[in-house]
Amino acid sequence: MGELKEDKIKDEEKKMEKMEDLIDQYELKQLKKNEIVEGKVIKIGQSDVIVDIGYKQEGFIPIEECVNYKGEVPFSEGSFIKAVVKKISSREIILSKKEADEILGWEKVEWSFKNNTRILAPVVKKVKRGYIVNAGVELFLPDSQVDIKPVTTPEEVIGKEYWFKVIRLDEKNKSGVVSRKTLLLEELKKKKDELFSSLKVGDEVEATVTKIKKAGALVELKTSLTAFVPKSEISWGYLPDIRKKLKIGKTYKFKVLEVDKSRERIILSYKAFQEDPWLTAPKKYKIGTKIKGRVIGFKQGYTLVELEEGVNARLRGEDVYWGKKIKSLDFVFEIEDRVIGKVLDIIPEKRLIYIGIKQLEPSPWEKFLSTYKEGDIVEVKVKKLADSGIIVNIMPDVDGFIRKGDLGWGYVEHPSEVVKEGEVIKALILSIEEDSGRILLGVKQLEGDKWAEFFSNHKEGDLISTKVKKILENFIVVELEGGLEGIIRKGEISTKKIENISDVLSVGEVKDAYIKVIDRENRKIILSYKKALREKMKKEMEQLRKVGAPDQKTTIGDLIKKEIMNKKND
Repeated sequence: MGELKEDKIKDEEKKMEKMEDLIDQYELKQLKKNEIVEGKVIKIGQSDVIVDIGYKQEGFIPIEECVNYKGEVPFSEGSFIKAVVKKISSREIILSKKEADEILGWEKVEWSFKNNTRILAPVVKKVKRGYIVNAGVELFLPDSQVDIKPVTTPEEVIGKEYWFKVIRLDEKNKSGVVSRKTLLLEELKKKKDELFSSLKVGDEVEATVTKIKKAGALVELKTSLTAFVPKSEISWGYLPDIRKKLKIGKTYKFKVLEVDKSRERIILSYKAFQEDPWLTAPKKYKIGTKIKGRVIGFKQGYTLVELEEGVNARLRGEDVYWGKKIKSLDFVFEIEDRVIGKVLDIIPEKRLIYIGIKQLEPSPWEKFLSTYKEGDIVEVKVKKLADSGIIVNIMPDVDGFIRKGDLGWGYVEHPSEVVKEGEVIKALILSIEEDSGRILLGVKQLEGDKWAEFFSNHKEGDLISTKVKKILENFIVVELEGGLEGIIRKGEISTKKIENISDVLSVGEVKDAYIKVIDRENRKIILSYKKALREKMKKEMEQLRKVGAPDQKTTIGDLIKKEIMNKKND
């Protein structure tokens, strides 16, 4: 009885085993080779990863298919992963994660390309002219498509996960080309549009200096939008080096001056947050104020002097030294030279200040007026000879003029007859014209008025001794007593008609002359040799008559012959 019961139990167990085998066989038949299945990671071993795929037997994935580009397994026990069924047997199921990743990755890449969407994937390594991006399948990322700005160090990119846009597919090789730059530009354009729509003139913004140029600075707003700060808007004053105010990489506050969406241009100002120094300059730099400054530049005709940041003054060449205009001021000053001067003029509406250095001291004219007066005798140096007179230097930067008529009491055709350049002479100050700054001097006045003396001692009709000084075509100039001069016209030289005066007279010859005209007002004397000769003859005739010799017959002709013989004997 017991044996029968025991056999019965054994039969039941066999039936159950057969049933389980049938169930297993049915379930195994449900798995298809090359099918993608999802399972839960049970264990990560040294050589395999064991995955529960919902069947009696677990699936095995070689560990090398689960290691990423970093050499790490990117999931943990308990994670769900997908794999392709590669082998099915009663003892084991072999899976491939790599193959599943490639199939699913390609589907994702293909769908993204067709639907113009983006994909998220890591950059795994650097290759020639670009990088490899792993999106399940390997995609090529060109160097030019990594970022908006060139990437110089691959380490900045490798190992990082980015969003990419698929820009080209290779169906045959299951590959493609991706771009991160395209997405960044699209995002930047969106931000630009938003910023241009919201930004307005007068807004305050923060921006980081990215580049410094000669004309100004390029700055980047928080939206990665580039704006420009002109050099003139960085400082109110002279700024030879922008880097003294703005440093690359530093963030500053700026004010918006211009927004031009059509040209994608934004102009900013840094100095707008500082007070305009010209608001107080007119009160600080009144005419006559003594100032200090530094030389910051040279322009045509003047030196630029900075009085304070934003307030510059002009120092002209004629305002450096008294009596001297400097054409090339860079021969006198150097950049950064310190200057002390006086404000000569200020024009606030034009932001102009004129200063002078020489005005700190009394002018040479003021020194002259305090030293000399009309009637003073001074020693002067002949600077220049002119047809009408001479220019003389009285004291440094003060000149006077002596007319040629005041060089001597006699006739002076040209000053070179009396003086020469560089000669030091004494002169009398005749007049000082303060308004025009003109000084007239005379040399002959040192000897007194010889004309007055002559006029008191002589009258028309007198005979006086003369000396031929100059022979001209129609008259001669003769020297009188005291150095005075008179004129004898050609017709008054001889009783006979003459063609050339030099045929009958020579320079230096001394003869008596008859005073025909005395012009006191113009200080002029007209004389005659012919009249003097006749007067002499007349006197001699009178003397002969007084002697009364009856047997002696003397005519005027005899007297003239006698005069001619006397002249020849002389």
